[in-house]
Amino acid sequence: MNLTHTFKSLLSFIMACFVSLFVIVYLLRIPQWFSNNSPLVHEYYYKNFHIHIPLDIFLIFVYLCFAQGLVMIFHINQEILKIAMVILGTIIISGGFCLYFLSQAPSKSFFSKWFHSVRYKAVIYDVLLLFTVYVLYRFIEIRVL
Repeated sequence: MNLTHTFKSLLSFIMACFVSLFVIVYLLRIPQWFSNNSPLVHEYYYKNFHIHIPLDIFLIFVYLCFAQGLVMIFHINQEILKIAMVILGTIIISGGFCLYFLSQAPSKSFFSKWFHSVRYKAVIYDVLLLFTVYVLYRFIEIRVL
């Protein structure tokens, strides 16, 4: 992999993250719809966006790296199956976090409040977000840049 390809992939990823987060969070307001807890969403995405947007981008990167690991383990070449691995990986990671936080008493941390508020809908939200980022990332990488 050469430097140009790495830069193209990184730029595609960052663009896909920003566009996906903007549409899902700020235009469609899906987190508010999922949680019915506008103050919690406001705290995360509006009041502290300068902290949480970079955190979300990092977490999306980690999720996609995990999915890429699944793709490599299972020797997957078809794009539709790669998308399936993104969905499966997201279900595994988010489901694990959901189980963890729901098995604990609620605390003051955002993630505790989030999982106790939305419960397993958090997994659906993460699948939607990661699916959107991945599809947009691949589109930008292949067709735009």
